[in-house]
Amino acid sequence: MTEPREVVLGRRRFVQAAGLLGSLAVVGAPQRAAAAAARPEALGSGQRLYDVVQRYSRWPHHRTGTGLGQATTRFFENQLRLRGARTARSSYPIDLYTWDARVSVDGRPIQTLPVYHEAVGTASTTTPFIRSVTLPFASTVTPLQTAINAAAAAGAEIAVVPTFGRFPAANGIGAPFLPYGPYADLIGVNMHPDGPRSGVHTLLVSGEHAAALASGSVSASVSASITPGLAENVLGWFGPDAPDPFIITTPLSGWFNCAGERGTGIAIALDLAADLGREGVPVFVLGTTGHEYENHGVEHFLDDHALSPRAVFHIGASAAAGWTHPQTGELVLSPTRIWKSSVSSAALDSAMQQGSFSAWPDWVGEAPRWLAEIGASPPLLSTSGATTLFHTPHDVPERATSPALLETAYRSMRAGALALL
Repeated sequence: MTEPREVVLGRRRFVQAAGLLGSLAVVGAPQRAAAAAARPEALGSGQRLYDVVQRYSRWPHHRTGTGLGQATTRFFENQLRLRGARTARSSYPIDLYTWDARVSVDGRPIQTLPVYHEAVGTASTTTPFIRSVTLPFASTVTPLQTAINAAAAAGAEIAVVPTFGRFPAANGIGAPFLPYGPYADLIGVNMHPDGPRSGVHTLLVSGEHAAALASGSVSASVSASITPGLAENVLGWFGPDAPDPFIITTPLSGWFNCAGERGTGIAIALDLAADLGREGVPVFVLGTTGHEYENHGVEHFLDDHALSPRAVFHIGASAAAGWTHPQTGELVLSPTRIWKSSVSSAALDSAMQQGSFSAWPDWVGEAPRWLAEIGASPPLLSTSGATTLFHTPHDVPERATSPALLETAYRSMRAGALALL
């Protein structure tokens, strides 16, 4: 087995098939690989994938730079090694947002999550600025920014913002599921650490508390700081050495349990990489952190490393996330899971249709950064999406997915990967 090595290209390091480089801690796993090879494997089976989702989602959150975030990176690296991968980690600097916040209504505490980096310091009040927002696709932040601007104009130190989600009909997808909402839940919102800030501590709460906040006695307090720190991406290599590996990349971090949002993609990425490696395809896996910081982890990795892939498969959010069918009540693969590719073929179209992915005109998530890195060639395939559980505390395995949904999505995405090769 070839040891990882480094080739310096200007200021950037080149990731070659078997390794990485520089000061990264690279871990060989021959004994783990042997143990894995001795066991009968059913890569891509629904129950196997669901077990990974359950184990990943046992933590209440996966936030970058926290103790649980670090546990998440260890978990992913261990899962790679159990499948026979050579692994490493790539660290990057990040301004970590550390906070403690409390909101109560009539003496009853309610769950809250701040908008990261919006303000630092301490504050408390019994008269916070309160305004509800509805976020299209549970992710479009324009309504939230409008509310924050209004709070700043009012001179507020703290804004308490009940959140609702809404899924409008868009690009012809989603019938009979869409349009849907508004629905009430605590919805986490990503913010880039280098973005402009209002100085208003903005505390998100579920929209279910909107009426109580409007009529009750409200108390809010917060303490927040920004601390220079380090976060880590996780890397793995399967199959033979080659200067042009097939890249599979998926985010690891997130606001809450993230079963459907993150866990399904992680489970599929792990088995797909091992599966292709067994078939002789050189595979490089990149598990990125920093999702809550607007994909800070992939930004740093691509800034620091030169890549020469034969193709890239970006497995973004909600790879096998379900949605309860409004007519049958059955949990089915959500039609709000989308795909886009820089190449087209009948095989690729057929593969993605098998997984009930909807074609989408725009690149989303980490995909735009990958496109900027590799250009029109080599091929880039990206999947992503959101459901009503996206970025909420209710994104847990039993509500988000099932073994059957995972296996269907896996077969679809495996066929999509093969269509790129």
